[in-house]
Amino acid sequence: KYRTLFESANDAIFLMQGDTFVDCNARTEIMFRCRRNEILNRKPFEFSPVLQPDGKNSTSEALKRINATTNGSPQFFEWQHKALDGTLFDAEVALNQVVLQGETMLQAIVRDITSRKRSELTTRVQYNIAHAMVTASTLEELFETVRAELNVLINSTNFYIVFYDPQTGMLTSPFEKDEKDNIPLWPAENSITGMVIKDAKPLLLNKQEIKKLADEGKIKLRGSRAEAWLGVPLKIGNKVIGAIVVQNYDNPKAYDQSSVEVFELIANQVSLYIEKKQYEEDLLIAKEKAEESDRLKTAFLNNISHEIRTPLNGILGFVTLLTDPASTSEEREYFARIINQSSNQLLAIINDIINISTIEAGQEKLMETETDVNEVLQFVFDQFKTKVDAERVMINYRSHIAEEPAIIKTDKTKLIQILSNLIGNAVKFTHKGIIEIECRQQDGFILFTVEDSGIGIAPEFHELIFERFRQASSGRSREYGGNGLGLAISKAYVELMGGQIWVESEPGQGAKFHFTITYKPLKQSAAETESTLTYAEKTAGNRTILYAEDDYSNFILVDILLQSANYKVIHVNNGQEAIEECRRNQSIDLVLMDLKMPAIDGFDATRIIKSIRPELPVIAITALALSGDREKALEAGCDDYIGKPVKKNDLLALINKYS
Repeated sequence: KYRTLFESANDAIFLMQGDTFVDCNARTEIMFRCRRNEILNRKPFEFSPVLQPDGKNSTSEALKRINATTNGSPQFFEWQHKALDGTLFDAEVALNQVVLQGETMLQAIVRDITSRKRSELTTRVQYNIAHAMVTASTLEELFETVRAELNVLINSTNFYIVFYDPQTGMLTSPFEKDEKDNIPLWPAENSITGMVIKDAKPLLLNKQEIKKLADEGKIKLRGSRAEAWLGVPLKIGNKVIGAIVVQNYDNPKAYDQSSVEVFELIANQVSLYIEKKQYEEDLLIAKEKAEESDRLKTAFLNNISHEIRTPLNGILGFVTLLTDPASTSEEREYFARIINQSSNQLLAIINDIINISTIEAGQEKLMETETDVNEVLQFVFDQFKTKVDAERVMINYRSHIAEEPAIIKTDKTKLIQILSNLIGNAVKFTHKGIIEIECRQQDGFILFTVEDSGIGIAPEFHELIFERFRQASSGRSREYGGNGLGLAISKAYVELMGGQIWVESEPGQGAKFHFTITYKPLKQSAAETESTLTYAEKTAGNRTILYAEDDYSNFILVDILLQSANYKVIHVNNGQEAIEECRRNQSIDLVLMDLKMPAIDGFDATRIIKSIRPELPVIAITALALSGDREKALEAGCDDYIGKPVKKNDLLALINKYS
């Protein structure tokens, strides 16, 4: 019975006489990786390392345990054994005396607890690493703790952590401990570490397998070749961000599948820490951006308040002086000019605020029409040449595009605004020297350049100045004025038109702004080749215009403007009256249509009028200035569009267009 139990036991069992093995069971052969006859007649300390993990000598400690048991004190202890092939494993040993067939012997029952010990060690290592993640002051300190703790489980003398940059395809090692090499940066392609990252799974290789991969051209060898190599990926979610690697230059059996499992646990722990740190950094960046945005908006509101109050103060102040009976006619004319300038300045500020709002709401759209680029350059040049001190600043423009290729399809209004913003800045910041405007055709684009010899911009501001509410400095903002929106609007428009905008500048050396728009050439039509006459050069005749407007003061203004050009103006208060008047009065030659009115609005009124009299031109004249209103008006049937406040020349030129 004893023999049956002896042979079928799951633990190794030895029988000893004194300190010599005289018998062992079948399980012993498996545990110690040898045959039974290789164990018998040998001493127990022959199957142990020289020293136990606690530093005690295995021979003397084994004899001590045997003597104690022989003297009637059974022993139960942990012991590190060494199999015949040199493999070390941990075991629990129960040593006691037994009497078999009248003979007293020592019986040793040995249970392999390597897995349990490894699990306990792994748990302890994980705990220590988790603690280091809280207490480590630097990443290098943390990674050193990871390496040292990992060394308890597997050899990590040669250990490195790498991160992968998908943009550059490069691997960088922020932490590396290696006996032979130091390679901080290398390509992921054709590297073993790159294979781990690409396949997103662990890779265990020996020296021969590494050589085979190199011979097949799958990897390019870098540095010294290891006898054993193990790498596992670092993952955040499903994304591989890098890898942890250990290698051994001496022992080809340094790592096995259990090493892979342990290494994966540690890698997961490190990945969670990196993810947490990344989340914290993202939160910090978001917080800083929110605070910066709040500061910018506060500064913008303060600045815009100043910018609005300045022209408004001029308007209100000089309107009061204009009505003063003591003012001379020359003074009144001067006051009127200042009121007009202040009104234009106020309107420009309001337009910028509306434009940036529609841009941020994603509602800005292109209205592409046939546009003569050379004509646009001439127009903006004429606008600004009177605004510079000709004795101190010279302004020029040059086009390198021939007449016919200069006819393109683009948003003319936005192009003019971009150029106006850039030239306006050049005029503002150039006190002496030259301002030059150029355009040329280049690789499917038209390249515009506005160069000045002004105060210049420091390189650190080259990107910032294109952000909304941004200026090169708050001090400059106070000195030169401006609302910090012009370049942000210009950048948004340029990108909407398929181009890019950038600046070259140094402080004190002027600035050179470049932007491109997509080149969409059109052949010049006959109508475009004709010279454009001003409203004063055309004879208005006695044409009749219907103006649908619910605000009487707006009607009075337009009536005065049109009567001076010999037009007869009929006024109606809403869309319903406009429909009835167009149906009744066939002498009406053109309709000016406000879009926002009671009863029937301008959109619906236009649709009905066009269904009654398709040939009758309808021009939308409205304070609605949001992006998309022009498109809505044209979709409703309007032939054209002009925004309030109305300027006489613009209105008469538009009416003459439909004469």
